[in-house]
Amino acid sequence: MIKAVIVTEGYKYTGYGHITRCTAIAKAFQQLNNVDVSFILNGDKPALTLLADYNTVVLNWLEEEEQLIERLSACDIVVVDSYLAAETIYESIAETVGTCLFLDDFNRIDYPPGIIVNGTVGTEILTYPSQAKSDLLLGRKYVLLRPPFPDMPPRTFFKERIETILITFGGTDLLGLSQIVLPILTAAYPDVKKYVILGSSFSEANKIELLGDEQTVFFRNVTAEEMGKLMAEADVAVSAAGQTINELGRTGLPTVIFKVAANQENNIKGWIESGFITTYIDATQPWSVDELLDALAALETADIRKKRSLLGQSVIDGKGAIRVGKAAVSSHCIKKMRIAKATDADLIPLFHLANDQEVRKQSFSTNPITLQEHSNWFLSVLKNTNRLLFVFFVCDSFVGQVRMDIADAKAVVSISLQAEYRGLGLASEMLRLALSELKKERIEVELVCAYVKEDNIASQKLFLKAGFLSCDCEKEKTLKYYYSL
Repeated sequence: MIKAVIVTEGYKYTGYGHITRCTAIAKAFQQLNNVDVSFILNGDKPALTLLADYNTVVLNWLEEEEQLIERLSACDIVVVDSYLAAETIYESIAETVGTCLFLDDFNRIDYPPGIIVNGTVGTEILTYPSQAKSDLLLGRKYVLLRPPFPDMPPRTFFKERIETILITFGGTDLLGLSQIVLPILTAAYPDVKKYVILGSSFSEANKIELLGDEQTVFFRNVTAEEMGKLMAEADVAVSAAGQTINELGRTGLPTVIFKVAANQENNIKGWIESGFITTYIDATQPWSVDELLDALAALETADIRKKRSLLGQSVIDGKGAIRVGKAAVSSHCIKKMRIAKATDADLIPLFHLANDQEVRKQSFSTNPITLQEHSNWFLSVLKNTNRLLFVFFVCDSFVGQVRMDIADAKAVVSISLQAEYRGLGLASEMLRLALSELKKERIEVELVCAYVKEDNIASQKLFLKAGFLSCDCEKEKTLKYYYSL
């Protein structure tokens, strides 16, 4: 089991956007099956409630660095999401944990070696010239969406007129916009439903509820699932430009955006470039009622809302969190991977792998293998000097195998992985290590060939990525690749 720890922060006066997007990564880790994820939180009680589903330690890690490092000493992967931590803390973390993933929004500091994630639609505006030592996961492919937003169905129906407005300014509403915007909308849209989201840390929630009219419905402490339903029901939204703008874009809800913090600038620009929004209101500066009403008026017609909605839904595919999770796990596994020649102790793991449903499907002989058949084959392989059978481990966990069948100056290669390690890019590293060992042990081998079924797209991509070239194949419904040593 891979141990991952997410280190982040969240207070009423800072907002809880870090925690929200970190839960998206946590969910992705859980989907990978072999990752145990927990949190170290510098935050208040409302922040802690957002992490009720996870093992969480509350620690002011910005001031208790020694305790932080001690708690991280036994973990394999660390994710750090902070606007406050100094470079020295990041450096200490990187020296302690083998695989580090740093969430960033505006190239805040010179990060130590690791994986830098900037899942901002406007990330292309930024450059990371000093981060060549790190892997960069930038842009819309890595937008972090909490469930259920990655799987939201497309918006296909648009009412002729605006009937419902969703008003949401995050978990804290730092600038108090809810109590400014709601009276404006009750006056301008008396016949329109107003759904107002009151976050867990709204200090003026009771006062805000007094500002509504008969068409206003208030929602306190909504879950992600409830928020998704409200976005699906609404015709337009008025929102801050934090993490919520990504959820609004994913659901295709046309939105009037308020900038409430400097670090939202790039995300706003990215969404403007996409066409989902055309302008925004800068709430960090004086703004007018007309700005809000003009922006809403621009969304009155169904055709305009449909156009904006389709543009928004086309930006994010919802797979950002799982891509980030896989990148972290892949980095850890590659760093910890070791290759060895198969021994008697590997008989049973290889037997189970050989009978894996996907392995049998992609094999040229698809029938199940009995233990006796496998034992006979396995013992013959160990005795055959013209067969090299390599096994791979991450720490003590069995990952997969690569076999080389050698005849004269040619070797035929086959490869298979355990189910929980597929899709992480580990096959390329296994193949690289196996080819390196082949060069050392059998210097007479000049050519390595691979035979792949026509429908085995993953293996085709693997061998092409590894530098193999395609060639004519003497077998039907089979593709052949070769590699010159």
